[in-house]
Amino acid sequence: MARRQKASGLIVAVLAQVVVALAAASEPVDLLQPDDRTRLARLGAGVVGQPVGPIDPLALVAAMTRPHAAEFSVIDGKRKGETLSVSVKEESRASAGQSKGSTAQWVLEIPGLFRQHIESSLSGLQSPRLELEEQKLTSSYRPPEPMILLGVGPGKSMVTEMEIAVYPEDDPKKAKYSGSVRATYSNRGSYRIHTGAGVFPGSVVRVHYEGKLGPATMDDFDYRIYSADIGLLAIVTHDTLKAMLLLNRDTRMALLLKNTPQAAK
Repeated sequence: MARRQKASGLIVAVLAQVVVALAAASEPVDLLQPDDRTRLARLGAGVVGQPVGPIDPLALVAAMTRPHAAEFSVIDGKRKGETLSVSVKEESRASAGQSKGSTAQWVLEIPGLFRQHIESSLSGLQSPRLELEEQKLTSSYRPPEPMILLGVGPGKSMVTEMEIAVYPEDDPKKAKYSGSVRATYSNRGSYRIHTGAGVFPGSVVRVHYEGKLGPATMDDFDYRIYSADIGLLAIVTHDTLKAMLLLNRDTRMALLLKNTPQAAK
């Protein structure tokens, strides 16, 4: 009898430990490193709040490919203090230059800054081309650069080796610069994101670009925060090009959602 009671007590203790472990595993985890926090702090104090549970990446893809437009506040960068319109619209396949294996195209546009062409595939969302309006340059990526990857869960990363070519607007068939870049896509978890339009659960994605572009070395960080309800919530970039007296550039930008998106016309 005593032996049976002892065995029962042991089973109860083990089950209790399992329950505690499962509860701990289900608790939202803060996956942001100190350097992530430092860069994201440019959005403002308290914008990136407490961690929340994982967000279905398919829901993020659906939100980002739903045509819409919203106003964003420029929190940091050359145009600090301005309000910019950000839109996502469907794009014809002919004008998009569809990549092999992709199924549809959209364009993310911030007038005066850039037009980012987006396509979907079984892997998620990628961008094959970026038009920089101020510099009058177009960058093409082979394979396309990652935006939202379905198979990369919280705390995980995936590396893509890309070939980049940069074309001037007045001669789109002749590359001005080219190079090889390693893009490390990282899912940094999900958090309560405080915006001018309200508080939303948002998934933080970081892409770190390292490599050579023409004579310059590249060391760029791009953070995007996506919501399953809204789409894009924030962008934080820190781009660095270094090449003696040529192509030197150190630019930063932080954009945060100001108003709830409306359907794009």
